[in-house]
This record gives sequence, C-alpha cells and structure tokens, in this order.
Amino acid sequence: MSKSQTIKINWEMTDPPVPARRWRDLAALEGACQAGDCAGGLGAGGLGAGGLGAVPGGAPAEATIETTLGFPAGTIRTLHGAFAAGLTRFDGWDASGSATPPIAASKFAAAKAAARIYKRGVPWRGDQPEPRPAQLHGSYQVTIYPDSVDLTDLLPHDVDYVIIDGNVARSWGGKLWPGQHRNPSGPKIFEMQLSENEKTLASVANILEHAPSPTHRVPPSPSPSPSPASTRWCVIGGGILTDVAAFAAGIKGAEITFVPTTLLAMADACIGGKTGVNFSPWGKNQLGLFYFPREVRVWPGWLQTLPPRHLAAGVAECIKHSLLDPGAFKPPPRSYVDQIADVIHVKANVVKEDPAETGRRATLNFGHTLAHALEAEALAAQERGEFDQAPDEQILHGEAVAVGLAFAVILSQMKCRLSENDKQWVFSLLRDGGCWFDLKTLTRRCGGASLQWDSLWRRMCGDKKQSVKGDDATEFVLLSKIGEVHQEGAAWTVRVSEPEAAAAWTALMSLLR
Repeated sequence: MSKSQTIKINWEMTDPPVPARRWRDLAALEGACQAGDCAGGLGAGGLGAGGLGAVPGGAPAEATIETTLGFPAGTIRTLHGAFAAGLTRFDGWDASGSATPPIAASKFAAAKAAARIYKRGVPWRGDQPEPRPAQLHGSYQVTIYPDSVDLTDLLPHDVDYVIIDGNVARSWGGKLWPGQHRNPSGPKIFEMQLSENEKTLASVANILEHAPSPTHRVPPSPSPSPSPASTRWCVIGGGILTDVAAFAAGIKGAEITFVPTTLLAMADACIGGKTGVNFSPWGKNQLGLFYFPREVRVWPGWLQTLPPRHLAAGVAECIKHSLLDPGAFKPPPRSYVDQIADVIHVKANVVKEDPAETGRRATLNFGHTLAHALEAEALAAQERGEFDQAPDEQILHGEAVAVGLAFAVILSQMKCRLSENDKQWVFSLLRDGGCWFDLKTLTRRCGGASLQWDSLWRRMCGDKKQSVKGDDATEFVLLSKIGEVHQEGAAWTVRVSEPEAAAAWTALMSLLR
C-alpha cells in the first residue's frame, strides 16, 4: 500500500443500548447473594502487578477497586448477585417503589452503577418515572497507513496519556518517541502487559490509578462518547489492552485513540465501540461499556515483530469476516495483512448498521459461543492452580475462535443444511491459515485436563449474548451457505438443543484426534 486509506464509521444508538423485554426487581439480586451464590472473585490477576496492591481478605480488595473506579461501595457484590440471579442484557433492573421489597437506600447507588456496566449496560428504573432512552450518535475515522509511514506520526501529538503494551514498548518505543521517554512535558507513558487472566476490573483500576487528572473531575457518565474537558488517551497494543483501556476511558470520560499492533486488534477489537473485562466466575467479557474511539490508526508494519502464533490468531478473525461477507475480500493466497482495509470494512459496515448489537451485529459472534467457553475453561484452570503449562501456552482468543468456527460449521450442516463443500472449504481456510491444531494441543492450551462437555455446555448457556437463560438449549450464529447467516424470522441466531450441540462436539473431537 503506497498511500493512506480512510474509513469513516458513523454510529447511532440509544442509552441504555437495549430496551427491557421484562423488568426484574432488585430484591432478586440481594436474595441470590444472601443465598451464598455470590462466590467468586476478581479474576486470577487479583489486583494486578505494578499498581494497586493485593489486599488480603477479599472484601477490602473489592472496596479498593470500587474506590479507584469511582463506584459506590457494594457495586461488585451487586454484579455478582445479578449473575447469580441469571439476568440477561434484556432484563431491566427495577429499583422503583414497585419493587418488592423496596431496595435499601444505601444499595440504590451501587445497583445503578452496576447496571451501567453489566453486560455493557442494561435498562434501569429508579425512584423517578422511567426515563425515555437517550438518542446518541457520533463518528470516528479509521486510517490505514502505508509501510513507509514515520512512526512518530502514529502517535497523536495532543494526548495526555499513552497506555502501551510492554512488548511493543521494548520493540518500538525508541522509534515512537525518539529522545522523549523522559520528557516531562510529553504525555504520561504507562507500560502494561496483560494476559487473558488479567483482563479484569483490577486492571481497569490500575490504568485509572496511573491516569493524569483532567482540569476537573469528570464524573462517570453513561454516554458512549467523551465528556467535555476530558483528557486524551492513546492505546498502543493488542486486543486485550484495547478492551481494558477503552473500558477505563469510558469510566473516566476520556477521548481515546487506538493504535492496534496485532492483526486481531486491527481486524476486530479496535472497531465497533465494545469494551469489556472478564468477571470470575461468570465468564468472559461480562462487564463493560459501549464507548467509541476518537480515531483508529492502523499500521500493518507492527506485524513484523508479532509472534507467528499471535498472527495466526488474528487470521482466525479475518477468516470469520470472510465467511460472513465473502465478496468483500478474497481469502489466501493473498495475505489477510495485505487486505486489512477490506477486512476492516466488513466489521465497519455491520457496526454502522447495528452498533448496540440488537440485530445484525450478532453475526460477528460467529464461532464465539464455544470460543468464549474454551477461554473460560482455561481461565478457571488458572484460578484453581491446575493449569500445568507455561502462562504463554494458554489458549489465545483467536485460537479459540478458530475451534469455534469449525464447531459452528458442523452445527450449520446439521441444522441449516450447509453443504459438505462449504464445510470443507472452511476447514481448509483454517488449516491454510495456521489456525488448526489437534486435540492434544487444544486440551493443553485449555488447562491440561480433558475437556468436559458438560462444563463447556454450562458456560455456553451462560454466555452474555444469550437472550434467554436455560440449560436445555442455547443460541448460535450459523450459516446456510458461505456468506449467508441463517435467520429464523427476524433473529440472527438459531436455538440449538444440548443433544444437537453434543453431537457436533463429538464430531469435532473426532476430527481433531
């Protein structure tokens, strides 16, 4: 690519992002907690290294994080209660006088704060008449730079705070800020290296603890766009850092520019306004906000130093995009890296239409229901101290998506008449992209123990995207043919029973042996 390319993404959504299909009174949350169902913690990462210190005893640690995040005391406990009660993103939280029994005044603020970040925001009804959803809109630009770009141009010159991946800083820092690392008048630079098990509220708090203060305190706001007089941040790194730092920016009300340095972050994480962290023991990306960047600056040259395994993980997301919109770009032999602008266009076109994931954006979850369950299994093994591999052997998000894609096309053939040729085409893309590995490798990267179907199924039934909770069936994005997502009425997902999913899992296990 000899010159820059730009993509403008317009977005429009309501606050809260989705309407309530039913209202649940908050006594259910408190009841679930009192019943002892709020067990769990803040993730294996604890309070994170290099920032907030670990505090013994659990509750003080939660209090420290809540204070740093600006959340009322009891917010984290309320979140645990909501998960224990099985609330979906379509369940409105009722704290009005009609709730039985009425919610205590001391818990009202905590519940309101929890509702804002539960599954990226759920409807809330307080002691005033139910507010009408606010209509919000905005836009941002994605710029794809040529190989010849001066790296100093990738960093906006008006930012106050740079959060950069530690590996990227070591490999590229001297070219990004030649002679400026110790310049007191430059932006504050915070190096942070996160793994999947450190994608927690504690890491969000760590970023906020190091953030420079604006001219005045910007109170947390539900708006998915920056507050007036906010600080300006820049995030340089991969998908995990992008998700966590953007969540922190949303809480702070800071403007944020993304400079993605992995293929997965370029193709997926930096586009669309989703932010989030894992919340143990309830699963992956369960807490977050919709919060859109000021701009995105993509330079494929970062991939020169990306380890092959991480590059292949990004290829899996590119393959997913190609299966949803095969006319947008051609799979290999041309490199996905050479077609990164076309790859980005696929997701950009979807999120322009449906930024809040109330319709077509659900299709971007193709392959992700099983993927998130596999990642949760690996995280749980880490937390139990049973992961017997080196930390960098843990399954990567893109690797889990590759397995999820294979599983989804098997289900698509069973449920939606996807042809054998189309199924084998997907398998060949995964193999050619370096995204395919055998059962022994999959098992090792998920914790070392044998993968138990019952546990995976429970995790898939609890995935945040499910609109109805239950253990007898769950929802999957499936294909009728390459480029055509199967729809049942207006729904972009298909209900799959446990026996059907188990049969597809058995077929996949046979394929990977």
